[in-house]
Amino acid sequence: MPLMLSLSSANHFLGRRLLAKRQSKIKQIKALQKAAKLSPQERLARFVEKAQYLAAIDLVKQAAQSQPDLQLTPSEGELWLKQGQMELGRSQPKLAEPHFTQALELANSQDNWLGDAYYFLAKSLLLQDRSAEALALIQSAFDQEKLPKTHGGCYLKLLLIEGETERAKALMEQQPKRFYAPQLHWLRGVFGLAGGARR
Repeated sequence: MPLMLSLSSANHFLGRRLLAKRQSKIKQIKALQKAAKLSPQERLARFVEKAQYLAAIDLVKQAAQSQPDLQLTPSEGELWLKQGQMELGRSQPKLAEPHFTQALELANSQDNWLGDAYYFLAKSLLLQDRSAEALALIQSAFDQEKLPKTHGGCYLKLLLIEGETERAKALMEQQPKRFYAPQLHWLRGVFGLAGGARR
């Protein structure tokens, strides 16, 4: 009799497990069906909300192929920027660098995140002890007027890191409108501390 009870119990247990698996599959299918009903913009928003930027990039690329007139926000370039920022936040500047580079390749001059792409690429280079490359990048963006005032302080700091104090002084005197007042005050303070302030 105990053997029959244990077989009956085993069958009951297996039946419950199969039922649980079936219910789980049904939930997965319903979730997929629900996701399929979402528009590409709604799916993109969900990926961004969950910081799944690589999946969001894939979605944007697929949408561009199947619906070329569809404009999704954020753009692919901005998503590469976000992925790079996430990697940088994980202290992975080497992994972040190509994401920022990709963002810059996809950017146009009207993108409001363009300055951030330059800034964060320079930061990732600086964190890899490549300050000369970071300065060259930021200087190029500054010369092409692609670097917004908000990141002007970055340019001044890189000049000082690379020992380009005369160039920093010249910018402060000749192009002060390209920087915010606190950035210029900071630079004057640095020169004051170094004993070479110009007023």
